[in-house]
Amino acid sequence: AMQRYRAVAMLLAAIVSSPTTRSAHARARPKNMCLMQYLVADNDLEYAITADLLELIDSEFIRQPNVQTWVYYDAHGDMDDYDGDGINDAPLSDDAAPTILWFDHVSEQLGVVQKFVESNSDTIDVLSYFLAMALTDCIKNAAEEFVLTFSSHG
Repeated sequence: AMQRYRAVAMLLAAIVSSPTTRSAHARARPKNMCLMQYLVADNDLEYAITADLLELIDSEFIRQPNVQTWVYYDAHGDMDDYDGDGINDAPLSDDAAPTILWFDHVSEQLGVVQKFVESNSDTIDVLSYFLAMALTDCIKNAAEEFVLTFSSHG
């Protein structure tokens, strides 16, 4: 666990300290971006956090070829109709297993990469596992800008 934490810390340090060049050509093309969201919705904010995830899924932003999107999502699993229209809007199955999702540009779907047995999403082990997976893929795909968001109770 500590090795994984160190590896993630080293990846983040390398990203922050890497020099960037700002030629006119580099400014003209959109930069490769890595969007990582860590959504812990297994609480009374499940409705709002899941609604945000559904907005992301429907957005044009994640469909841009220069954007890699990774999501860690942990919910109660007991809410299905997030907009009150009687249709199941749950982005995943009804179970509450924490899940890592990745946007596949070929299928244009946010697909399941890995499901976990119920785990404590608040631990550094779970967070560092997700970050290591997402950052490794984003760096492999030449990401130049990185965004990490967290959503849960403060």
